[in-house]
Amino acid sequence: MGEFESNYSFKAIFKVETENERVKLINDNYISYIKEMSINGTKITPSSYYTFGNIGNYILYVLIDISQLDSILSMFSKVFKMVSITFTNKFESKNIKNMNYLFYFCTSLTSIDFTNFDTTNVETTNYMFHACNLLTNLDLSNFKTDNLKETQYMFSQCHLLTYINFSSFNTEKLENAYG
Repeated sequence: MGEFESNYSFKAIFKVETENERVKLINDNYISYIKEMSINGTKITPSSYYTFGNIGNYILYVLIDISQLDSILSMFSKVFKMVSITFTNKFESKNIKNMNYLFYFCTSLTSIDFTNFDTTNVETTNYMFHACNLLTNLDLSNFKTDNLKETQYMFSQCHLLTYINFSSFNTEKLENAYG
C-alpha cells in the first residue's frame, strides 16, 4: 500500500488553464471535516477554494472524516476544474444515505474510481452525475444498492456517457428512477 492509500481519503486531479486561477475544491459545508489537504505533496490550509499560480495539472490529496455523516449532498457539486477523483479505503462512506448532487455540474470530470466507496446504506442518488459532460464510462459494479430508493435524473445531461457497469445493481426497493 503506497503513501497515498495509507494517508488520504481521496485524490483529485485538477486542470488549471489560467495563471492565478481561483478554483473550487470542495463544497464549503465539508471544510470542517477535513483533517489535512495537500497539493502536489505540499500541505495547505483546508479551504473550499485554492488559487493555483500556474497553468497545468495539480493533484489534490484530502484526508476527511465523514464517518459520522449520513449525507454527502453536493460534496463536489460545481467543482468545474476536477478532471478525476479516486477514493481510498480511508473515505468512510458506509453511513451515507444521501448522495444527491454529489458530482453535479463537474463539467471537466472524465474519471471516477469508486473501488473503495461503500454504498451499502445509500437511499438516494438524484442528479448525482448531472451535467458531467466529459464522462464517457462509469464502473458502478461495486455499488451495493439494496437500499436504493431514488435515482431521479442521476445521469441527465451526461451527453458523452456511453457505458455504465450496473452489474451489481439491485433495484428491488427503487421507487423513483426517471430522467
